[in-house]
Amino acid sequence: RDVTAEAKALARPDPPCLPFGKVVERVPEGGSIQATREGDRPGMEKVSIGGLHEIRFGDNTINLQSVHQLVDKSQTRAIGEALLTLRNASNGRLSLRELLDGLESRLEREGLDALSPNRFVGNFARPRRFEVAMALNRLRGCRFSQQR
Repeated sequence: RDVTAEAKALARPDPPCLPFGKVVERVPEGGSIQATREGDRPGMEKVSIGGLHEIRFGDNTINLQSVHQLVDKSQTRAIGEALLTLRNASNGRLSLRELLDGLESRLEREGLDALSPNRFVGNFARPRRFEVAMALNRLRGCRFSQQR
């Protein structure tokens, strides 16, 4: 049996890709980014790290094992605090991109102290916006809506 024609059909190049289309912005719901723990006083929030690839954000554990760009625990610590900063800036209308732009400009103006206002934390290393977004995407319970 001659399969030459079938082989040529399989080897034919794929048709050109069509444009992807409009990317819809995602808007995090600020009320869904919570670092409270069950049984704690109202308003009490707890953010800590469990090593290079783990953030304990209230009752949730954010696993950053697949975020290979992290090189120091001080970045992980800063990401945890950055999530609180994003939550405080979130108003239900700003997209994730806009929130990250605001975070970056605030860090440019105020430095890493912007992540922990009213208290001194001297062991932060500046994370990139991508790692902050990856952590937010991995936070269980965080809800997003789409901005059309």
